[in-house]
Amino acid sequence: MKKFLILGDGIVSHLVANVLSNFGHKSFILKPKGAKKLSKSNRYFSLNILSKYFLSLMEFWPLDKNIIPYSKIKTWDNETHKKLNFDSHDISFDNFGFVVNESELIDKIITKSKKNKNISYLNNIEEESRDGIIRILDQKKITDIDYIISTIKNHDLVLNRIKFDEINYNQEALVTNVKLENSDNHTAYQKFSKSCIYGLLPLGNSNYNLIISADFDKINDLKSQNKTKFLNTIRHDLQNDLFSVNKVFSHTPFPLSGYKARQHYVDNILMMGGAAHSIHPLAGMGLNMGIQEAFILYELLQRADGHMDDKLLISCDYEFRKFNNEVYYAVNFLKEFYTNKTFPNHIKKISLEIFDNLEFIKTKVIMKASGVSTLKSFNLIR
Repeated sequence: MKKFLILGDGIVSHLVANVLSNFGHKSFILKPKGAKKLSKSNRYFSLNILSKYFLSLMEFWPLDKNIIPYSKIKTWDNETHKKLNFDSHDISFDNFGFVVNESELIDKIITKSKKNKNISYLNNIEEESRDGIIRILDQKKITDIDYIISTIKNHDLVLNRIKFDEINYNQEALVTNVKLENSDNHTAYQKFSKSCIYGLLPLGNSNYNLIISADFDKINDLKSQNKTKFLNTIRHDLQNDLFSVNKVFSHTPFPLSGYKARQHYVDNILMMGGAAHSIHPLAGMGLNMGIQEAFILYELLQRADGHMDDKLLISCDYEFRKFNNEVYYAVNFLKEFYTNKTFPNHIKKISLEIFDNLEFIKTKVIMKASGVSTLKSFNLIR
């Protein structure tokens, strides 16, 4: 049995601790200093096919009746007026994604984790020796830690040990809920323009979670508006022939950052989730990337009969980077393609039409984003 110190107490941290427990390893979850108690929020996640598969495998699914599946994605570009439609049946699945509330997801995972005898919680470590060994207090005994798994990028124990590639999106985001008319409750929508990207996730009964990513001036303007003006702005910005906006609710801003770790495993430290990457929310891939890493760790441990060593963690590093690099660069390209004014509209339109007509490329993109290609690579589906 190996002993792991897990930095961070979020969704990915608890999933990883449960994975390790399944193979007889012990995890100590170190809560971040000054961490605030989780509040009920209007933040939602779109979980892809792989995330649902893995959460089901780990017995965290179903969450409750509030899960909203969607089988279609409809996008349109304001500059070229080109529309793209994606249907989950094109890859032989009933749904692309499943919209869940952040609070409900993490409450479900934490509740089960607290009953797991191989998972303990710490508020601090006992000491870090001169030879780099971390020691913690476990049942009143000093215990040496074998490995650290961090889901926090700038934690003191991992700071400056991992190098990152970073990108400045020059944008901020705003999240709110809206009520639509004439919408399809099982369809996600996305609008692109030079100044904004709007993403709408279905919540049921014509309610949608809206994420707006835009330049700072646009977001600051939205934040300063009263409810009536904000509603009129959203109605104007989302004017289309698919639906209309009937109502808006309160909104919350959050910063955007882009980075990825050049390596995930260095000096007995494995970086996962938000410690290793952050990408633009336009594709809804952030949490799915972290869950996929926990899935990969599970599959590699399964193949090794639960045996944990440097070789297995080096394999994790390779597998994580192989997938994350593709997603990171693809999402960054899409953000620039739609919002960078250096791309002429006629070039954008031709490119989008070519993509739309090349079904095999379109299918490959869908399979990558949904996690189906990863499930196939581990021979879990045909």
